[in-house]
Amino acid sequence: MMMRKLKNLNKDENIDGTILQIFSKSNNWEIRQAVAQNQSTSEDILKILLEDDDYDVQESTKNALEERDIPYESSYDDD
Repeated sequence: MMMRKLKNLNKDENIDGTILQIFSKSNNWEIRQAVAQNQSTSEDILKILLEDDDYDVQESTKNALEERDIPYESSYDDD
């Protein structure tokens, strides 16, 4: 059931920004990753998630920023 809800969070483009902001602070990395993958997530939230402690969340956030052509810098980049 949880996986279905996460998939819906990824795909639903009509999620209120306040809800995404709340979910972006979840203790569950999969929820934060789903927020990063959601098209409605603001650039500000994405830039916060870019510094997430979880590598998968960071990578999903980088992908989202790249898809939107938003430049970013991460303190975790090793390039």
